[in-house]
Amino acid sequence: MRFDVAHFASAGFRNDPYPTYAAMRREAGPYWVPHVCGLRGSWMVTRYDDVAQVLRARQTSKMTNPNGVRRCPYEHCLSAQDPPVHGNIKAAMLEGLGAQRVAEQAPAVERIVDALLSPILARGAGDFVAEFTTPLPALLLSELLAIPEGWHARFLEWTPLVLAGHDMSNEKGRDHAAALAGVTQLARMLVAQRRAVPGDDLVGAMVRACDEDGAMSEDQLVGTLVLTMVVGYETTASMLASGLWLLATRGDAYRRVCLDPRRLPSAIEEVLRYESPVQRVTVRTLTAPMTVGGVRIEAGEHVTAIVGAANRDPDRFDDPDRFDIDRQPNHHLAFGVGIHACLAQSLARLQARIAFERLVARAPKLSVIDPKPCWRPTSGAVRGLARLAISVG
Repeated sequence: MRFDVAHFASAGFRNDPYPTYAAMRREAGPYWVPHVCGLRGSWMVTRYDDVAQVLRARQTSKMTNPNGVRRCPYEHCLSAQDPPVHGNIKAAMLEGLGAQRVAEQAPAVERIVDALLSPILARGAGDFVAEFTTPLPALLLSELLAIPEGWHARFLEWTPLVLAGHDMSNEKGRDHAAALAGVTQLARMLVAQRRAVPGDDLVGAMVRACDEDGAMSEDQLVGTLVLTMVVGYETTASMLASGLWLLATRGDAYRRVCLDPRRLPSAIEEVLRYESPVQRVTVRTLTAPMTVGGVRIEAGEHVTAIVGAANRDPDRFDDPDRFDIDRQPNHHLAFGVGIHACLAQSLARLQARIAFERLVARAPKLSVIDPKPCWRPTSGAVRGLARLAISVG
């Protein structure tokens, strides 16, 4: 079955993609979509079991590039690599993103969260996206990557501009290109800094893997750092904004987590399922034939996994269009599965947990001023709010 790729850029799809996803799941297995992502076409997979199969499959490549189209906007990044290079880079990153390292970031997250919340609380209102979800992950990344203070303002300025480059309707291409060049320059500076003064942080581990172990090239090192700075910011910011909007507008969910903050871990998982920040996983190319959902896909053809559709699949989740903060089990695919699963998911969960813990403690009467969401115009890959006006009085 074929599908018009232009629909994914429409305002209707942007505001509510889930009826489209439901129709795609019901009517067919993989959908053939011509002229997607600069390719001659790609199979789009929407059902939970099919998406999980594609994400776990070993007969797929992130590097195969017959049409000259980059799989990753940062060309040499971790997400664009196949084994064994992918495993080498991943091992180096896990030195800086392991469970202990992530747990050590909790005091920094608490400090940043409280500093961002205080002005909003003092005024009694604010834009949660502009004043909280946008700066929080950027400020934490500044500390995690040891970005010099003199670069903080520029990094905070660049990250939204790089993010805007993912929007189909964005007309500021030059701003996006300049911001991406700036982030790349920053990544190269961080590498040079770690070579001059070695450290045991994330950047230091990656530099050692490049210089001492030969685990990655210089371009792969820089590309992966750029990916970390941009995507690590983008997905967390989107998750936080969608999370508060859902908690504040879906029945008494916010009141319930205020009364019992122990519900927050489960609520965060439901946010990730219900409004997955990453809706569509990067195109992959089959290196061998594979049957998905009863359809044989040949080697050399491209497959795109629609995570946002899989996470609303009624064959996997009871009443999937209901937001249920107590949902158990909740084996969503928001962070992916398999070798390309998100490495920073523990850090994202940490930020969400602390952010919402501090919110319910300091703003128990919080409400959303306009419950109608304003979604960013995007290509559909990442779904997030453009703004979220809140009252805390």
